Amino acid sequence: MPHALAGKAVAPQFPIEQGQALSGTIRTEWRNKLMENATIKVIAPDIRYAETTLSDANGKWFIDNMSFPDSVKFLVQAESPKGSTLSNLRIDDDKFPFITGVTFTKKTPNRAILDEQEISYISNEKNRLTYIDGFATILLDEVVVTKRKVKNPENIYEVLAVRSYDYQFFEKRGVSSYETAIRYFAGIVSTQKGLSSMRDRGQPIGILVDGVPLETSDGDVGGVIMNPNSRRTAARFPTTSTVMESSFDNTFNYLIQMYPFDVVKQIDYIPGYASIAIGGGRYKGGVICITTKDGSEKVTKKTDFTLKVVSPLGYQKPAEFYAPRYDTGNGGIGEGTDLRETLYWNPSIAIDGNKQAHFNFYTNDVANTSYTITVEGVTQSGELIHATKKITKK
Repeated sequence: MPHALAGKAVAPQFPIEQGQALSGTIRTEWRNKLMENATIKVIAPDIRYAETTLSDANGKWFIDNMSFPDSVKFLVQAESPKGSTLSNLRIDDDKFPFITGVTFTKKTPNRAILDEQEISYISNEKNRLTYIDGFATILLDEVVVTKRKVKNPENIYEVLAVRSYDYQFFEKRGVSSYETAIRYFAGIVSTQKGLSSMRDRGQPIGILVDGVPLETSDGDVGGVIMNPNSRRTAARFPTTSTVMESSFDNTFNYLIQMYPFDVVKQIDYIPGYASIAIGGGRYKGGVICITTKDGSEKVTKKTDFTLKVVSPLGYQKPAEFYAPRYDTGNGGIGEGTDLRETLYWNPSIAIDGNKQAHFNFYTNDVANTSYTITVEGVTQSGELIHATKKITKK
């Protein structure tokens, strides 16, 4: 102020911040050009904040006059002038004035003193934990018990199957067709006549969808043999081969048309020797059993690339320091059991007119000890303060 009154005021080197802000750039999806008049939506559910703005001719957008605490998450989404969501949205990082760090002289600690202090600290902590809740507390290292999750069979087909793969297995590997899925079943080959088992000397393999034969070795279509989880009945399928031809390509085309691969819940392969339980010996090479989804499947979480989440630096809320309330008695702990290491902390001690500050604190119950007082702060001119002093308990 004196410099300003004397006409020696210095202009700030950085713009004065009136509030917190968010900014960024929006571009078109394919040509990566700066987009004008795109709508930017910003929502922070934790503080019940919502705002919208438009991008300028340079694709820049800016929302200011905000006020939010630290760790608040903002959801940001952009829409084109035609209303479609955009993923080519960039959010600017927080910028701060450059400052020169303070250099401290590093002192090599005395190892003997540190060892003595560490032994004293560990002993004190053992005693303190012993007094908590009136019984000894023993801290153990973290123990992690792992076991392969036991999956209950989906149906009778999985019980009989030697290979079973569900929709989650296929999704993780990007499998999107029956042809690719069949390749995961070792020993099964695809020919013009159909699927066959190399392990059963090329015997044909049947296909069931929810227990309904799609194609048998003799070309039949229809007829429910065993259908524990079927959501379809045999009435939907004719008992004579009027839809299918003997060509295996037509079989797959019919399968894809009636049951797109994305409706598959699980595919099981039952070998020939076990297929007698469901086909009575009709499928000498085994059976591929396809079970379709029924709505109970876990929905795969998909990433929304048009929705950005950002947590900029906000203001810090006042922190609280918890200490026993000795004014109500013994602070809720037994006599002689107060073994706290940190006795007092105050982040906002003010200096009075005499350049002094006063504070009071309760000591602990550790006998023949000393207390280290550490004072840190910042002066009005921006200088850092740091001092330590030891006092002895008497």
